[in-house]
Amino acid sequence: MAITERTALGYMRARIMARHSRRPGPEQWQQLENCRNLDAFLQIARQTSLNPWIQHFEAGEAPDSWERSLRQDWQAYLAQLLRWTPARWQDVLAWTGILPVLPAIAAILNQQVAPEWVRRDYFLLNMSTGDHEQFRMELAAGPWQRLLQYWQDRNPVAAWWEAWRDCWPKNERVLLQSLAPGIMLLSHSAGLPTAALERFLCHLLRDQHASILPVIGHLGLLAMDLRRLRSNLQQRQVRERLEELAA
Repeated sequence: MAITERTALGYMRARIMARHSRRPGPEQWQQLENCRNLDAFLQIARQTSLNPWIQHFEAGEAPDSWERSLRQDWQAYLAQLLRWTPARWQDVLAWTGILPVLPAIAAILNQQVAPEWVRRDYFLLNMSTGDHEQFRMELAAGPWQRLLQYWQDRNPVAAWWEAWRDCWPKNERVLLQSLAPGIMLLSHSAGLPTAALERFLCHLLRDQHASILPVIGHLGLLAMDLRRLRSNLQQRQVRERLEELAA
């Protein structure tokens, strides 16, 4: 018997909610961020739902290896979700995969110096990240070419949003519009309004209907947690390196 879309989305929501229940809360984040030592931070973080992302990390590793690992694991996790996703929603969910590298893509297209990790990033591997014209042609020839259609005079999030709209089933545009407030938060000119965005994503996650919204909310919250994790790791690596130099 074929699995209906409603059943598949319900199954995904159940798995996502189980994972969400183990998400680090304010007290756990406070405990983590009170750790001055990188080893202690990793030890405590491994006792949370962050463990699958960092279980193989060692304090002495180079920062860019961690960056690369987190980005590769993000794409692998998204691919896992896509295997469970009903067919008509797969393009919608797949398009979120470009978000973590959107700032780097913007830097290259705008002829700015891209971060060092870009050359070894899983998503941008084998692309001409040092030549913005060649990079543009390669992007245009790949699955993300739709992004370029909306890039002119647009900020990266606005261009991504317009391209993403094209992925949605025509009869689900009302559902799509419910995400517009979150896109406005992502585009906030004064920086990322973390608390407001987290509330919005939690609202999506708790949507009771059989829809793609809880999956999108889950991915957004996971991305926020990984962003916070990366920031904490980088801060402690820099601090320990400075202390070594000062010794």
